[in-house]
Amino acid sequence: MDDKKIYLQDEELVRKAKAGDKRSFEVLYHRYKRQIYNYALRLIGNSSEAEDVAQETFVRAYLNIKTYRPMGKVTNWFYAIAGNLAKNILRSRDYWKTLPLEKREPLGDDEVELINVLPDTSQRPDEAAGRKEIEEKVQQALNTLPEKFKMAIILCDIEELSYEEAAKVLNCDKMTVGSRLSRARAMLAEVMMGYKKELGD
Repeated sequence: MDDKKIYLQDEELVRKAKAGDKRSFEVLYHRYKRQIYNYALRLIGNSSEAEDVAQETFVRAYLNIKTYRPMGKVTNWFYAIAGNLAKNILRSRDYWKTLPLEKREPLGDDEVELINVLPDTSQRPDEAAGRKEIEEKVQQALNTLPEKFKMAIILCDIEELSYEEAAKVLNCDKMTVGSRLSRARAMLAEVMMGYKKELGD
């Protein structure tokens, strides 16, 4: 199904939810809970806190559904809510300075997995282990970025939003998104180069 059809479906679900149809909002929740969790997890770096952010995002969206105003895709609205909640956590606890990468517990079938930054090309166990180590280093590197740069690179490079969509989520213009993304990529590359040397590559 193409993006346009999904967009039209989402708008119809929002229209019904605004009219009081709870089941329509439940469809949106189940359709996007993984996506919002993954976004929060990349921002915060902690699965428990990310789960809380994802749940609170949909609670707030449901409670404020009647005030919803289109921001492009419905997911942009969810990203904006989740981003604000995550920023509160980051600011109150200085996560990007102090949070070590946690060792995640296996999740159940109905739970969500950490989004992969790298394509899944690993075949052998040793390749999988090496890939996991790189992914952990990527998350550690993300944790070092100031929040405005971290949000830009997660939205554009990981969640694959356009500059225009990211601008709506971040409440800024496209030029600002581009500038932040450029800075974020440079900072991330610098940190990753340091990790590469540690790994002996």
